[in-house]
This record gives sequence, structure tokens and C-alpha cells, in this order.
Amino acid sequence: MEQRRQFANASNTASLSAVQEPRTSQSASFPPGAGDTAFITIDNVVFHVDRALLRYSSRVFGTIFEREVTNDRHTNPLRIEAEAATFEYILAFIHPILSSPSIDDIRILAALFRLAKRYEMEGVLHQLRRSLVEVRVVEDRPVLPWYKREPLAALVVAHAFDCITESRLALRECLKGPLEAHVAGAASFDIPAEVMGTVLRLRKERLDLLATKLNPNGGITNTDRNCFYCAMQQAQWRFNLLQHLQSHLQLSKLRDTLPSGHVYCANPHSHLVECQITPETIDAWSQDHARQEEGLPLPILNP
Repeated sequence: MEQRRQFANASNTASLSAVQEPRTSQSASFPPGAGDTAFITIDNVVFHVDRALLRYSSRVFGTIFEREVTNDRHTNPLRIEAEAATFEYILAFIHPILSSPSIDDIRILAALFRLAKRYEMEGVLHQLRRSLVEVRVVEDRPVLPWYKREPLAALVVAHAFDCITESRLALRECLKGPLEAHVAGAASFDIPAEVMGTVLRLRKERLDLLATKLNPNGGITNTDRNCFYCAMQQAQWRFNLLQHLQSHLQLSKLRDTLPSGHVYCANPHSHLVECQITPETIDAWSQDHARQEEGLPLPILNP
């Protein structure tokens, strides 16, 4: 819980105070005259924004502006502890004539969540939650949502900001494919122990369930069941299948490990060893498992 709190309130948390900063630059998108209130970011970029836009988009800004007696914000801007790029994204989300931006970096998405949560911008938070799970179309091509592209990273972000449904969708995707790839996709974040522990536990449960398909007494046959070399060949095949299943946790991936052509054992009599697990068998297993999985509820992070 402490790790989760620290993530949600990390370096991009913001505070407001009246300051005057030297050597500032002006935002090209929100230059002087674009609004009646000036903000200055931590990298000394000044934004001019209509206070009404922020007042009705944020409970925090609404409270601040209601309490102000005078408005001298053109000469004495409000300092916001966020980088200019992050603040500009937020303004694009709330501006009535600007299109909501597409977020192509999960780290930027996390920074936007922090800022929107800090200022209690419910409309922005809603849009950010949608970006975790919605398919986008870029240049007439669909782009997978974050929970499918980088499921572990999306899980860390969604869990930190109390996005329960989004967390469970991402968690389900973490139970598929190589774990190493998921961890690499979340390399920018400190993964909370409770999140990683749940992923490992559920992957182990899934592996045990899928491994029941590989019955050691069936699926692989040989012409002489008393042959030591045939038994060794069977054991090697089953080990390869289990190893591949452990890596990917998807029955369909077992196709890559099936033997091709006739295989004979190392016995001087060269017994023919046949693998009765065929591509058709794997397809049937996969379809059956998919039907079963559709009827199951989404996994829960903290059952």
C-alpha cells in the first residue's frame, strides 16, 4: 500500500504558489493573450489560460480561484510543479476546441494521472482511464490499448490510481505470454510487491491448469513401452512442451514444439515414436480453454 501511495504521488505531484521566475519562455500553444491567468511550470514555461476553463475542470483550481480577492496573475503567475509538456497535455484534454491527445508513452500517461488526481480533474481522469482500455485508430490502422500492449505497466498505473476494472483487464493479459516481456515493458516503474506477487501466483495457477492437458500417461506413444530409449524420447518431448507452456502460458504456442516427420528412438532396433498431440489437438484444446475462460470473471488483484 505504501508503494502504491508513493507511485501515485511521485515526482510530478503539483502544488500552487505565487512566484516570479526569471528567464522564462512563453508557451507557443498558450501565449500571452490566450487567457486571463498565467501559470509557470518547473521548466520555466509560462502558459496563459482562461481561469474559467480550469475552474470548472478542477475542484482544486475552483477552490483557489474562489478564494482569491484580486487577479494579478498576468504579472504574478501561479507555479505548477509539472513540466510544460505534461501541463500542455492536461490543457488539451480540457480545452473545448482542442482534440484530446493520444498518449504514446506509458510514462507520460502515469504523469498525467498524477497531475489530474492532484487537482481532482475528474473529466481528465475519465479520459485517461479510457486510454488504458480503448483501441485507437492511427492512419487507418488500429492501435491496441495499453492493457494489451504493455499489460504489466498498465497494471501498475491502473492499480496506483484505483482504476479497478482496468487493473483487472491488465492483470488478465499479464497471465499470457512471456513474463520477461511484460517485465521489460514495465521497466520504467517500480513494480509494487503486491502486484508482482499476484501476477506470479496467478501465472502459477494457470500453468498448473494448462499442464493437465499434458497427461504423462497419454498423448505420446511408442511401439515398445518397455523401451528405455522410447521413454527418454517421451520424457524429452513432454519436458519441451511444459517448458514452452511455462514461458507463454498459451496452449496455441505448443505448436512450435511439436516434432515434425517420423522420430525413432536411440534403441538399436529404432522404434518409431509417435506424438499423438497434433496441431488439430492443440487447436481443440485452445478453443475449449477459450470458451472456459470467457465464462470466468476477471482476476482480482487482492482477493
